[in-house]
Amino acid sequence: IKEDGKIYFSKRNQFDDDVKILFKVGTRCLVTVEKVSKKRSNQQNKYYWLVINIIKTELNKNDWRLTDKNVHEIMKLRFLKTDIVNESTGEVLPLLKSTSDLTTTEEMEYINDVCTYGRENLGCKIPEQNEQTRLF
Repeated sequence: IKEDGKIYFSKRNQFDDDVKILFKVGTRCLVTVEKVSKKRSNQQNKYYWLVINIIKTELNKNDWRLTDKNVHEIMKLRFLKTDIVNESTGEVLPLLKSTSDLTTTEEMEYINDVCTYGRENLGCKIPEQNEQTRLF
């Protein structure tokens, strides 16, 4: 969005061509405009999977047979579960967020929650994120 409040496309011709392919003339469509948010960094991702591995190792000491993916899903259930409410009926449905959809800030909060859980509930020795590089 420019100073004049108008939206400018970096590849306007490509956009126009894609619209022509997707829709017939006269078709009604909905265009959604969203703010682009930065997704998690590679460094955050590497650190997250290190933390998941540490938690898995600790849990497996107690006769669990968990994989990294199992622990990842367990942590998502614990910390990324939310609800969707039908405004008309009041019905509530659970929703599980995907970590790949989190912004860098949301990812940092999620990782902090997972680390706190591992340290406080399982006694895991989890390094701070800035310490992680010294491990490799």
